[in-house]
Amino acid sequence: MSILKRKTGNEPETISLKAKSSSGDKIYSVTFIFDGNKMIVKCNCPAGRYGNFCKHKWAFIKGQDFMLYDEDDDDQHDQLQYVAERAQKSDYLDSIINLSKIQKIIDDAELEAKQLRKKVAIDMKKGVNYW
Repeated sequence: MSILKRKTGNEPETISLKAKSSSGDKIYSVTFIFDGNKMIVKCNCPAGRYGNFCKHKWAFIKGQDFMLYDEDDDDQHDQLQYVAERAQKSDYLDSIINLSKIQKIIDDAELEAKQLRKKVAIDMKKGVNYW
């Protein structure tokens, strides 16, 4: 179950969401800390433990629920929506938009490269003119 710790006094507001691993066999905790005007995001997955960018943080900041460990947990959905709304008002928004644009370019390039590899493989089987 998700944990929501509302701010009391000088204590930061903390929200922890449970994320599933790619294989679905592990559970990670993605923690959002709202401290003053800062939004800090941590994940205890292998990448996140080293402070690196990870897909769990990325998905939750964008409000995507496919990484939620229990997609049927209404409490997690509510908290995810809350986090995403706060992220949309943060300085993360520009980074999210720019990274999404770049990721689209990479995805398109990878698809084009895959198609070109298939064409080259077919050409190598059939043969091509060399003069």
